[in-house]
Amino acid sequence: MTKTVLITGASSGIGWQTALKYAVEEKANLVIAARNKDKLHELEKILIEIGSQVLVVQTDVTDLSQIKNLVDETVKKFKTIDVLINNAGLGFVNSIVDESDENISTMIDTDLKAVIYLAKYVAIQMIKQKSGHIVNISSIAGYFSIPNWSVYCAAKFGVRAFSDSIRNELRKHSIRVTSIHPGPIKTNFFNRGEISVNESSMLSVEKLVDIMYLSINQHKKRVIIPSSFSFVEKITRPFPGLVDFFARFYK
Repeated sequence: MTKTVLITGASSGIGWQTALKYAVEEKANLVIAARNKDKLHELEKILIEIGSQVLVVQTDVTDLSQIKNLVDETVKKFKTIDVLINNAGLGFVNSIVDESDENISTMIDTDLKAVIYLAKYVAIQMIKQKSGHIVNISSIAGYFSIPNWSVYCAAKFGVRAFSDSIRNELRKHSIRVTSIHPGPIKTNFFNRGEISVNESSMLSVEKLVDIMYLSINQHKKRVIIPSSFSFVEKITRPFPGLVDFFARFYK
């Protein structure tokens, strides 16, 4: 049976590459969602050429009615949702006292509330199916708090906690939950504002998605990518002072 995969934030970066991966590897039915409809239709053409059936749903994930519509349209078209890639996200860098109220609201709405709402409404469908896999894209910032990234870190810590909680809630319904925690990745995420990252230290989005795809198929619960960043998980609890010391060197 052909798998149906719903991907948010599919107009670029991780979402775009994940859609390509599922098309190439599985010819999956793909539901691609984002605000940029032109980019979605550009991706749609590529995915159809590869051999997938595709549904484009223009979606602003900060709008609950659009989230509900996305789930409804997916079920109407393909009857099931086998995998949710809860990927849409953004970030702004600033000290908390200088950050605008608008940016704070936008980050919480996009990076945390949208993840929760979409997982909720997809889970309702997956419970009916008695199967499914919810994949929430968090960040290494869900483990490691960095100065001037406070709101973004708060949202990503929230995604990690939320994923851990619903993993135990939904297990009885044969629904798996994976949280993905990328380090710096070469995407458009860093092409805004005052974010400055050494690109030579960043992982390509293609490599990230290859690892993510394998980890999902292996039913892993939490995945830090690249694995060289996994030390962060090991030192955060026993050595919080050491974490604070290293965090000072990040901007």
